[in-house]
Amino acid sequence: MNTAGSARISDTATATLTRRAPKLYCPGCGYVHPCHAEKPEKHGFPRERRYQGEKYTDIQRFRRVRVCDVCSHSFVTGELSEDLIEELMALRDRVGQMLRPKVSAAIRQRAWLNRNENIPRLLAEDFIESTAWWLTHSSGNPVRAPRHARRIYLSPRHGWALDFGANTFLVGKALERCRTIIHSFYEKISSGDIPIRSEVSRALRRSIAGAVANYSGDEYTEYPDDGQDLVFGAQAIDLNDAVRFALRNSGLDEFLAHD
Repeated sequence: MNTAGSARISDTATATLTRRAPKLYCPGCGYVHPCHAEKPEKHGFPRERRYQGEKYTDIQRFRRVRVCDVCSHSFVTGELSEDLIEELMALRDRVGQMLRPKVSAAIRQRAWLNRNENIPRLLAEDFIESTAWWLTHSSGNPVRAPRHARRIYLSPRHGWALDFGANTFLVGKALERCRTIIHSFYEKISSGDIPIRSEVSRALRRSIAGAVANYSGDEYTEYPDDGQDLVFGAQAIDLNDAVRFALRNSGLDEFLAHD
């Protein structure tokens, strides 16, 4: 028997199996794709992978960091007993039943979340008053620019709009998209799935940052931001202000888990 040959075959088979990443649901792209494992410490986590809850010692998990082979999104999984997963789903149902009346009341109390027509002008103006800045003010410091709200106009193509030089910030579309996202998170909460505030903030930021058109009226696939602002020459829309505006005017913040 050729043991050396057998060893080579075994090594090759092992390497082949290692290369085959399991197909998992990727929260980044929202699809089931091959997702390979990487060392936790590569992503800033401790090397230790086995954990148990300090308060609930029966909740024990094995941590793996996965990276989607298609979209490259990295995420953390924790292998759990299926009994605990069933318990989690049952608890979500109970939490959803308790929160559903509060969610319905929160939506009813805020007219803009119930409208099917275009966003009201007053809301669009309030949004700009809360988010617009002059970056090159004579004082030497950025200052708020609430009077930009007076320049909002109704574009037949995009709804409420505000021109900044060659670009146009699509105020109405930004708010409409925020409304859609807020409703989607309210639906999750009603089912007992409590979102994390940072997750909601990222979704709102993306929807607001994407509401920009060029000089031809075509929307950008992704308008660049500097990490905080959509910059239009000497003027800007502060994305953190915009997220706070959406959360404040929707009542969603009181239901979110904070990081």
